[in-house]
Amino acid sequence: MQIVNIVASGDLNQRIDYSELTPLHEKLLNNPEKYHGCYIRLSACKATLYKTGKFIFTGLKSPESVQETWDEFYNTLTSVISITSPTPPKVNNIVSVHVLNHPVNLTKLCLTLSFDNVEYEPEQFPGLILRKNGLVSLIFASGKMIITGSTDPERSNRTFEEIQSIINNL
Repeated sequence: MQIVNIVASGDLNQRIDYSELTPLHEKLLNNPEKYHGCYIRLSACKATLYKTGKFIFTGLKSPESVQETWDEFYNTLTSVISITSPTPPKVNNIVSVHVLNHPVNLTKLCLTLSFDNVEYEPEQFPGLILRKNGLVSLIFASGKMIITGSTDPERSNRTFEEIQSIINNL
């Protein structure tokens, strides 16, 4: 499994005045007065900070990096503003890529699975969309699989193993 994106969010629990962030100009990726969110460049990802105090981290590659990124974000902000009672981020979504070692007959797989949780329209999209265990999996004929919607890498792995077992028994 390769994690390609982790999205985490939290709340500073206070309104943010973007003008107070001016000293961070080298880390700001946009003019927050022209867009309702302020983008802040961090080591491992990009953070979007809203005037409400809510924030989102996108582009993280490991669950362990969430805490490190939070520490960097918090330290960066507290160098210019006072933050009193923040809610640290929690993981909202993990996007992972898994690779089978063989091609997949998507038509046969579609016919094997319950139609309630499968979408396969090759004229519109080259992959089979499978909803299983509360996650969404995109399965391609090449054997590549993208799993999204998890908050835990192990859950993604278990879903991959279940789907792999179904495919191997076709």
